Formats: sequence, C-alpha cells, structure tokens
Amino acid sequence: MNDAIARDFGGVFQMIVDVKGEWADTMALVDKLTQIEGAEAVLSNTALARWLVLDRAPTLEDLADAPSSLI
Repeated sequence: MNDAIARDFGGVFQMIVDVKGEWADTMALVDKLTQIEGAEAVLSNTALARWLVLDRAPTLEDLADAPSSLI
C-alpha cells in the first residue's frame, strides 16, 4: 500500500491509529497490520514493548530506557 501511495503522491503515507480497548486489542491489530504490510512498515508501541520485553504498554519511564533513535 505504501508503495502505491508513494508512487501516486510522491511520499510515504503515514497513519496514526489510536486503539480503544485493552493492550491485547492493540497487539492484535498491530499483528494483523504487520501481516498485511510487513514488519518494516509498522511502527508501534507494541514493537517497543516487545523490544523492552514488556507485556503491557510502555510507560514514559520504560521509553527512557530505549535508544533515542527508536523513539
């Protein structure tokens, strides 16, 4: 999808999605989007949480432990 948008409009299409519900709902949505678009196309809090080995949404304190290039 991003390739088609970049070709037609000259840039990368970015979308921010705010998920209502539980953390598990967010993880399930990100997993589905990743299956469709590929891991390199989906940047999410769930990826950061997995990188930080968390089973919940990362807090600001958790994100302080992540390399600044990821945030």
